[in-house]
Amino acid sequence: MLNGELKNKYSLPVDYGALVVRDHVPNSVAVVPESPADKAGIKENDVITALNGEKLTEEKDLQDMIQKCTVGDDIELTVLRKNQILNLKTKLIERR
Repeated sequence: MLNGELKNKYSLPVDYGALVVRDHVPNSVAVVPESPADKAGIKENDVITALNGEKLTEEKDLQDMIQKCTVGDDIELTVLRKNQILNLKTKLIERR
């Protein structure tokens, strides 16, 4: 989750939301192939700023917000990609 420190470190335009990055593990990926995020069109370095219109913050992080949803729910993600705002939709599936 982003905050003011990370915003400055990565020269990002916002200080809130979830930055999509790889783990620090060899051969990791930022977006799992065939996952709901992949099917929605999420890409590495995107910033997910809202879930179903609700702003993501350090207090309301993406993981907590997703846990409030159930398998099969349709969700909408507001994404900042470079300087473009995208509204991407996907359906949640059970984690494998």
